[in-house]
Amino acid sequence: MNLGTWRIVILAALVAFGAVILSNGFSGGPATATPPTGPSGPTGPTGEPTGTTSPEPAPPEGEVDGVAVAVFNGTDAIGLAADVTLTLEDAGYDIGQDATDAPTQGVRRTTVYFRGGADAAQNQANAQLLADEQLGGAKVRKIADDLVAEVSPDTDLVIVLGQDQVPA
Repeated sequence: MNLGTWRIVILAALVAFGAVILSNGFSGGPATATPPTGPSGPTGPTGEPTGTTSPEPAPPEGEVDGVAVAVFNGTDAIGLAADVTLTLEDAGYDIGQDATDAPTQGVRRTTVYFRGGADAAQNQANAQLLADEQLGGAKVRKIADDLVAEVSPDTDLVIVLGQDQVPA
């Protein structure tokens, strides 16, 4: 091969390498745990799973960096949403928007809502972690359409505080 042909071959290899790096190197998603991708449980001689287990999203194991939350106060306790927002920020959560009153008041039990879509399983795992570790086992539900309108599009989880979070 002559020098010109080598240059074309090297240039083509560099372009292909760059395309692979760009497509795999920048996920752009939040820095949370990812769900397992393969089957779990024992496998048979053919490598197929022997049980009927399905992969569940991995709990984030305390990794909350990049999980954006919004806190709404569904009670008449003044400053409750702001106090919880500060606590969550200290725990490492990102705050997606300022604390405010919930669209509905008189909420009895706190609920952590998660977004659906492609990241629904991970958002649900993040919501469950937040509910268990920060809010004493609050309910976890998929966010309803009427609440979506009240939330910044960058917010992953929405907390509607209830009377169960009001200090005695």
